[in-house]
Amino acid sequence: MDNSTKIILFITYFLGVIIFIGLSIAIWKYKKFGLISGYKSSKIKDKEGFAKFVSINFIFWALLHLVASVIVLFNSYLGIWIHTIVFPIMIIVMILSLKRYTHN
Repeated sequence: MDNSTKIILFITYFLGVIIFIGLSIAIWKYKKFGLISGYKSSKIKDKEGFAKFVSINFIFWALLHLVASVIVLFNSYLGIWIHTIVFPIMIIVMILSLKRYTHN
């Protein structure tokens, strides 16, 4: 890949970092649960734990974006593969782990 493509990928991933950190702060500190797709307050049994868990996951996603944004400057394909492999795994783990905060 040429340098302009690497810079565009870097900027895109870095914007992801900013977005995930912003979402994390909004959910954890300001309890903006409406930002979570599919959120229904009647199904959540521990709102504090739920907010903390989702926020921590968003921080991990921000760190993944940060690492990928730096890697993409040196090896763009490796940065893309990190997203292709690690992101779906993190999403699956998050979905399976959310069951402890919800009613059946």
